[in-house]
Amino acid sequence: MARVESPERIQKFLTAMNSIEWTDKSAAIKNIHNEVNLLADAEIRYYYTKRVYKRRLTGWLKILMLLFFSISILLPLLKNTGQFIESIDTWGYVFFAIAGICFTIDKTFTGSSGHMRYVVTQIKLEKLLTSFNLKWQNIYFEMGTHNENESCRLLFASMIEFTDEFYKILNDETQEWKAELTKVLEDLSKKAKS
Repeated sequence: MARVESPERIQKFLTAMNSIEWTDKSAAIKNIHNEVNLLADAEIRYYYTKRVYKRRLTGWLKILMLLFFSISILLPLLKNTGQFIESIDTWGYVFFAIAGICFTIDKTFTGSSGHMRYVVTQIKLEKLLTSFNLKWQNIYFEMGTHNENESCRLLFASMIEFTDEFYKILNDETQEWKAELTKVLEDLSKKAKS
């Protein structure tokens, strides 16, 4: 499957839509449903991959921050033991600065908040996909009680509703990211000026 941010996946979807044969409406609607699910699955996998990356990044940054902060506290204490060189306490400032850099990287590159945003988005998308497929199966199951055209109309309506809500969730997450990044950049700009 193509990378989620690549237009290749949409092109594949459009190619599949253009090759739908409507001689068998039931098979055609199932094929469309499958293609919509493949698009949704690609997005969910994208958010899963990104959340794992952000979780690891922020985890390592927090471990390093804690380690360097601890060293920065211990070094001045070691000076008083007389066992170390006289300038060892000044290294405490260096390690404290490195801990601060780890903290800044986490905040600037939205490690922690990015991870949380990806988790929330992935869960929303998974819930929506699960709900959509259950509703779709229910409508498909009831096809025998409606005429075929009415059933197809209901199935299409459910797919359109699903894709609209799906892309709304993606857009909301992107807007959240944009607002967060703008705030981080504004904060950095203010700090650089002062």
